[in-house]
Amino acid sequence: MLRLYIFLLPIAIPIQISPPNDFPTITSSSTANLNENKTLVTTITATDPDGDIPTFAITGGSDRRHRYRHSHRNH
Repeated sequence: MLRLYIFLLPIAIPIQISPPNDFPTITSSSTANLNENKTLVTTITATDPDGDIPTFAITGGSDRRHRYRHSHRNH
C-alpha cells in the first residue's frame, strides 16, 4: 500500500511594490504671447521626480500640423 503525505509549509515570496508614477512639472513659463501671423520661438522645460525624460507634443489648435523641433535633455 502506498501512502502519500502532503505537508503544507509556510513559504516567503518576495513582492516588490513600486511607488506610483509621479507627474512631471513644467519649469518654464506657462504663457507665451505673440501677434497674429508671427512666429514664436520658445523653450519648454520640465523635470520628472521619477527620473523619466519628459517629452512634449502639440495636441490642439490649428498649428499642431506645423513642424516643430524638439530635443531631449536630462534636467
